[in-house]
Amino acid sequence: MRSISLSRRFVFFGLILYAAHVILMEEQATAPLIVDFGSEIAQQAISQPETKRLWAGEIKKLLFTIGGDEKSPLLFRPIKVTTDHKDNIYILDFDDRRVKKFSKEGRYVQTIGFGRGQGPGEFSNPTDFDIGPNGSVWVCDPVNGYITVFNESGAVEKTIRLAKETPLRIAVKKNGYFVVRAAQIGEYLFSAYGREGNLVRRFGNLFENQARIEVALDGMWTKDATDYFVFVFYRVGAFVVYHAQSLSTEVYAQTINSKGFPSILTIQRGDTRITRLDKNAPYTTLSASIVGEEIHLLVGNDGESNKSVIDAYDLRSGMYRKSYSIPSDVSFAHITHHRVYTIQDTTVRVWSR
Repeated sequence: MRSISLSRRFVFFGLILYAAHVILMEEQATAPLIVDFGSEIAQQAISQPETKRLWAGEIKKLLFTIGGDEKSPLLFRPIKVTTDHKDNIYILDFDDRRVKKFSKEGRYVQTIGFGRGQGPGEFSNPTDFDIGPNGSVWVCDPVNGYITVFNESGAVEKTIRLAKETPLRIAVKKNGYFVVRAAQIGEYLFSAYGREGNLVRRFGNLFENQARIEVALDGMWTKDATDYFVFVFYRVGAFVVYHAQSLSTEVYAQTINSKGFPSILTIQRGDTRITRLDKNAPYTTLSASIVGEEIHLLVGNDGESNKSVIDAYDLRSGMYRKSYSIPSDVSFAHITHHRVYTIQDTTVRVWSR
């Protein structure tokens, strides 16, 4: 892992500015009590030099839109879009509890999954999915407590129940080797499994007291074709790059829009303690993609116009490189060498790069 200079201006966690805190609020309290949570970083993140965004243009050419017309099935609440090696498009439609597949031209191909339920191929709470070997589709459902694997034709190939944890986020390599961020975490944030669900190892010891602050540590996986897994935190303002085989930490870096560690609220109601994020804690990343030797992060609206901003970082060093925009306010973006796939409300738009 790259060495870190503590003299740099934006040294990440471990200093007062970036210390994690809990705000403890009793039901009748008139003011919150701020308690130091003691979550100094176990591995310090590479900081970014103070810089303004380096603009590299805007994505302007809209190719086509999926959803919202009679030519394709309705999308009710799309939450993730990705592609396979043939550029087929896959969309996780949360409210329909299904994954919908389209050709690279946007033509409807098939629906994967059988809707709401707890039977084979059914979902209660599909939170993530990825494309695995031979066009297989792997879907996480932490409420049902398993990963369902569909073959290329859409039939259920197998159901994987993980020992001692339920899957929340997933990334799958071509050989079926996969990594997850579980719904509940302990000493380690992540786990790696063989294609049949056999535990290979646990990894990701990034914070002290990780289990107590897990509410702040959600995010998403992205991957390249061969060498790397990347996990990007939604609210922490950091990402970590792992080598796919050794699972060694290659890069752990802060983003240029980091706001520090979000506040965690613990509310005591009788004998019940409820832990949640401060509702004002901002998102620093909405989605992530590996594009060649770069990690592209959708960071949201620019705050000045109806445009979304994407920041690019070097995959090997973690350092910021450039930014570009999309002329639309989007909630998710999957980015490849030639296209950008965005989610806006109940549609998926496909743009040319």
